[in-house]
Amino acid sequence: MKIKKQLLIFLSLLLVGIPTPTSFAAHNLDPFKADYDWLISQQNSLTKLTLSSADPSNPHNSYTYTNAIALILLVLRGEEKDLQLAKEIVQGFEKLQDEDGPWADAFHIQTGRITAWNRATGPNAWMVLALLHYYKKTKDPLAWKLAEKNTDWLLSHQDKNPNSFTYGGVKLGKAYPYSDVRNTEANANCLAAFYAMSVFAQKPLNRIRYREAGRLVARFLTDKLWQKEHFAVAFLNSKGDISSFPEMLDSQTWPLLSLKATEKLHGRSPLKYKMALKWMLQYRTRSNKAEGFSKVTYSYDPRLDTNGDGIVDNSIWIEGVAGAILAFRQLGFLQQANYFYSEMEKLKLPSGRFPHIIGPPQLAWPHNLPFPSIGALWMIFAAPEVNFNPFFVSD
Repeated sequence: MKIKKQLLIFLSLLLVGIPTPTSFAAHNLDPFKADYDWLISQQNSLTKLTLSSADPSNPHNSYTYTNAIALILLVLRGEEKDLQLAKEIVQGFEKLQDEDGPWADAFHIQTGRITAWNRATGPNAWMVLALLHYYKKTKDPLAWKLAEKNTDWLLSHQDKNPNSFTYGGVKLGKAYPYSDVRNTEANANCLAAFYAMSVFAQKPLNRIRYREAGRLVARFLTDKLWQKEHFAVAFLNSKGDISSFPEMLDSQTWPLLSLKATEKLHGRSPLKYKMALKWMLQYRTRSNKAEGFSKVTYSYDPRLDTNGDGIVDNSIWIEGVAGAILAFRQLGFLQQANYFYSEMEKLKLPSGRFPHIIGPPQLAWPHNLPFPSIGALWMIFAAPEVNFNPFFVSD
């Protein structure tokens, strides 16, 4: 099997020399006006919830996670109309918060009734991050109140037993039948949320509590979930049995982005775990003449390698690729970041929006969802002129 010369270049750049990581600089959002116009159009005027995608088969679901991303994007641009819509999202989520702190995974956009019952720690930690981005900008006490209440709930799912293999890890929460799972994505989210809470907490004891919780999660990510060249997707239980589910994007890129955003807390450089990016590169996919990544990994299948270059024809998940682009960019690997960003540009729909997932359904990961989604707006974070790490909330 032939291997593309470009792939070898990518791999060598990850093995020799360490580029200077990029900084958190000012963000030019002017090129994304149409994306913001579409984002704003997705908000329901009654419930203030944001429609998660333009999927005609699922026209009512509003996920907590995608509302968090929408809130962060509105605060990032920060125009008066954006902050008003952000305030309305916060007020809407006040009504939807459970008495003990969490939010359900999804709601009906027109009524606010729950459509996905689970209360998973991952999307809840994302909402904490979003609320703190908003709080930083506005100092709205409601945002802090909701974030503090939810964080107490998140902390109740952290393994506090020093004798446990998964000590410091956060379980998935009320996510049946996976409640006991220690998921890598969720722990990356919780690490960033705990650190951000410590930055803004007014009470000294709370600052200490959040910082210690964050340090434990960071240690869990790097000392337990790290598997020499990549992060495990999850531990299935407190004994450390590793999940075989072949997810390969967010489980790699989100820990790197979270470690980058919180390095001041724990001193664990994400560059020490850059091999995860090299590991990802072996699973590149091709669709519609663009190269990117699918959501999950599979063993190499020569029947799907129509060019004989080691890159299989498979679906491309734009949201996940955007996270990979941002991880490359934040860690300083600009050539790889710019390459994959230009590849994603080939996949834009006639409307100018990015599709959710693109690819013929007969492939290894059989999904073709060619409509815009809030998740695909991660491409704004990943753009060269933006380079915004949503895991980072500074004081």
